[in-house]
Amino acid sequence: LILPLLFVHSLVLLFLMWLCCVLRTHRLGTGLFPRLWARGLCWLLLLKVENVMHTGEDNPIVTADKTAKDALFIMTDKGLGAVSVVDEQGKFIGLITDGIIRRALAKDYKFLDEPVKAIMFETPLTISKDKLAAAALSVMEKHKPRPVTVLPVIGEDRTPVGIVHLTDLLRQGVV
Repeated sequence: LILPLLFVHSLVLLFLMWLCCVLRTHRLGTGLFPRLWARGLCWLLLLKVENVMHTGEDNPIVTADKTAKDALFIMTDKGLGAVSVVDEQGKFIGLITDGIIRRALAKDYKFLDEPVKAIMFETPLTISKDKLAAAALSVMEKHKPRPVTVLPVIGEDRTPVGIVHLTDLLRQGVV
């Protein structure tokens, strides 16, 4: 099984080297090929969620006792359209999206002063950082009734270690 894979890999590399020669000879694709070669075509196949997710200060998190208004400010500041909700121990317990806020606003505006745990989605789709980015895209697009645009990235200890947005996957060429 390993020998055929090595053979196929060698053929792909030979093809890429031949393509490089053709492109340079005809002065075509001077920007495309170096970009593909530098990243490696396998990069897209092996790209993991941890390579594209927002972490640290860019990871929108709010505690369950904060108000929906606080969550909305954090969501707006980070620009990702969602906020992970954590308990007192920092464990992930839910998600608030801009869609949840819009639907709640359509009913009433009083929810803005209530704790986020009153309106959060308690069982959102999540992913771990060691999964392939292509798997994140698959999870996003297969969600029913409509695809989702963000996935919280949850560590083994149930802490939110990041968040991945559909545009992050687009930017990396996963789509």
